[in-house]
Amino acid sequence: MRRALAALAPLLLVLAVASPALAGDPEQDKRFVALCGGCLTVVPLALTPLGLAFLLLLRALAPRRARLLVLQAESGRVRTFVVGLANVIVLSLLGVAAQHFHAPVVALLAWLLFVALVCLGSYGLAGGLGMRITGSVSVEPRELALGWFVLCYVGCFPLIGWTLALYGACRAIGAGLLALVARDDGVSELA
Repeated sequence: MRRALAALAPLLLVLAVASPALAGDPEQDKRFVALCGGCLTVVPLALTPLGLAFLLLLRALAPRRARLLVLQAESGRVRTFVVGLANVIVLSLLGVAAQHFHAPVVALLAWLLFVALVCLGSYGLAGGLGMRITGSVSVEPRELALGWFVLCYVGCFPLIGWTLALYGACRAIGAGLLALVARDDGVSELA
């Protein structure tokens, strides 16, 4: 836990240094500080219990696939990112083209698929992060909760965190897709 808090300290320092330089007039400074305050308090506190409930439900309903998600997310970071980025590009182009050709149902389906894959793959990212933070070899609810909280909190940091959240979303999509198409032989003895 100390490592996670120590990792957040430089981000807070960058945010404190960069916030006055981003806006020119005092009214924009106030809006930016309010945005940062909301991103650092309200949004993570709203996302954490909802996301954790989904992740625990996924763990209860599909334990083998959940273990496979962690295995996929931890075994190939570059592979999950490349697969996820390619699918983000395809889904984004599909959504934009559907909007251009006045097919909002197709655009909505592309967006829903994007969100579903991010939600599915976030189990692997949160479980793997929690295992790395605590040093354990299996994903228990404690590791899952800790990893999910860190992902939510860091992803809500303005500017830097949003970039990390986009990277995490690409990896989550990649891990979700790879876990859906992978065989689950030998996963039962993991974790």
